[in-house]
Amino acid sequence: MSKALESREVERSQSGRLKDRANPGPVTRKQCPRPFVWPIRGLILAGLLLAGWFLLGGGSALPRRYVEQTVYNPFPELSRVAIVPFFNHSKEPTVNGVEFARAYYLELQSVPGFEVVPVDIVHQTLIQQRIALNGPEDVRRLAQLLDVDAVVIGAVTDYRPYYPPRLGLHVEWYARDPHMQPILPGFGIPWGTRRARKLPDWIALEASLAWAREMLRRSKETDLPGKSAGLGNSAELPDPSARRLDPFSSQGSSPDLQEGSLLQTSETGNSGGPANYPPEFVPVPLLPPSNLSGPPENGESRPHVVAQEGLPPAGSNQDVPSVSVSTTVEPVMVHTRVYNGNDPQFAKALATYYHFREEARFGGWQGYLERSDDFIRFCCRLHIHEMLMARGGAGKKRVLWDWPLFR
Repeated sequence: MSKALESREVERSQSGRLKDRANPGPVTRKQCPRPFVWPIRGLILAGLLLAGWFLLGGGSALPRRYVEQTVYNPFPELSRVAIVPFFNHSKEPTVNGVEFARAYYLELQSVPGFEVVPVDIVHQTLIQQRIALNGPEDVRRLAQLLDVDAVVIGAVTDYRPYYPPRLGLHVEWYARDPHMQPILPGFGIPWGTRRARKLPDWIALEASLAWAREMLRRSKETDLPGKSAGLGNSAELPDPSARRLDPFSSQGSSPDLQEGSLLQTSETGNSGGPANYPPEFVPVPLLPPSNLSGPPENGESRPHVVAQEGLPPAGSNQDVPSVSVSTTVEPVMVHTRVYNGNDPQFAKALATYYHFREEARFGGWQGYLERSDDFIRFCCRLHIHEMLMARGGAGKKRVLWDWPLFR
C-alpha cells in the first residue's frame, strides 16, 4: 500500500515538472540577472567617497608643487669676491653693517662658482691698512691686498624690523680689472630661445630699460659741445675728489645715498652738494690729416699721431702699434631692490624657500617674517638671485611635491 502511494507521488511530481516546462509563467525579479547594476553602483559610491575625501581634507588632499630657480656664476672673471661691511642709509639706527655683510656672504657663498672672503678678514684689512673708501682706486687697492676679482659694496636704504618687515638694498660690484666694462641686465641671456621665454617678465623689462638708458647716455655724450670741440677748459671738469664714507662708526651711519655710486660724495663740507664722481671721459680730438711720409719742412711742426683702432699711422715703421685702452671707474654690476613682507610675490618666494629646507623650528614660513636675521638673509638671497638671473646666471629649476602635514 505504501509503495503504491509513493509511486503515485513520484508520477505527480514528474507531471508537474512537465507542466511547468510547458507553461513557465511570468519571470520574477530574482530570476532575471542584471550584470551591470553592481559595477555602476560601485562607481557611484566610490565617486561619493572621493568627493567627501576632498571636502573633508580642506583642499590638502593632493600634494603641493613648489618650483625653485637655481643660479650660478656666469662670469668666471669674477669668481673670488670680497664683501665690505654695508653702509646704513636708512632711518633705522640699529642697522649693523657687518651683520648685513655676513648675511650677504652666506648666501653668495652658496651660489656655485663663487669663492667669498670672510667678512671679518675684510673688516680687519680695512682697519689695519687704514683704507678709506673714497673712490674706486681705494676699492681696487683693497682688491689687490685681498687678491680678489671683485669687491662688493652695499648699503641698506630702508629697514623696518617690525611686522610687516621691509628691507631695501643697494649693492654695487667693483672689478679689480679697471678695463672691465659694466655688465647691464640682459647680458648673456639667449633671447628668442625657449630658455629665455621661461624667464620672468621683469627681466625682459629691466633689460629694455637698461639698454634705453645706455643709448640715452651715449647720445648725451656725443651731443655735449665741450666734447665735440676738444678738451676745453680743465676747470669745467668735475672734481674727482670724494669725502670719506666711514663704515666703521658705532651705528654704521653715513651720508644720504645720492643717485649713482655709493662712493659718490663731496669734499666741500656737509653743506655742499654731491660731486659728479667719477669724472666723465673726454676723448682726444682728431687732428687734420697731413703729409707724414716725408721729412718735415722748414718751420713745420709735426703733431704726435695716436694709433686708432689698432692700426699704425701712415708712414710709420712701428711693428707694434701703441693702442690706448680706456678704463672705467663705474661698478660692473648694480642692483637695487626693496622687499616688503606683505607682498604676495615675496610671500610665495619665501614659502618656496622654506619648503626646500629641512626646517625643524615651528612657525612655518611665516616665522621668517618675525625673525630679523632670517628675513635679512632671505632678502640677500633673493637680491643675489635676481641680479644673476638678469645677467644670464639662471640654472635649472628644482621641483618639489610636498604633502601637507595635516590632511
